[in-house]
Amino acid sequence: AGAASRWSFGDLLSRASIGEDGQGEPGSAPLDVAAISKAINPSLAGAIWDRFRSGQRGFMVRSIYPDETATLFDETRARYGEEAAFRTNVDQFMQEFEHLLREVDGRDASGRAAKEQITTETGRVYLFLAHASERLS
Repeated sequence: AGAASRWSFGDLLSRASIGEDGQGEPGSAPLDVAAISKAINPSLAGAIWDRFRSGQRGFMVRSIYPDETATLFDETRARYGEEAAFRTNVDQFMQEFEHLLREVDGRDASGRAAKEQITTETGRVYLFLAHASERLS
């Protein structure tokens, strides 16, 4: 895919609950990206990434989220399972972010640059959505 077809963080905000036909699914609500980005603080995001890169699995559990965002996690996980348009848009966002991580890793084999990306607001949203979609668990 060319650069013109890539998604930005802003695209996630505007497309997460809009279907291909420009309509949201019945009862769909906008994705609260600000709350999602606060669910995982930068330090925790870095620790998660370190564990994931070292090959550890099974450490992403609901209890890593503060109480106020644990419910948001449950809602996001349910939407991902129930709303096809939401799932498609989240999957595309995650694929684009993973592409970015691969590009960054290609330029910096130490992994520091990728970890810096993971600790950004966009990276923390990626971790949350990857966990909710069971892409990272």
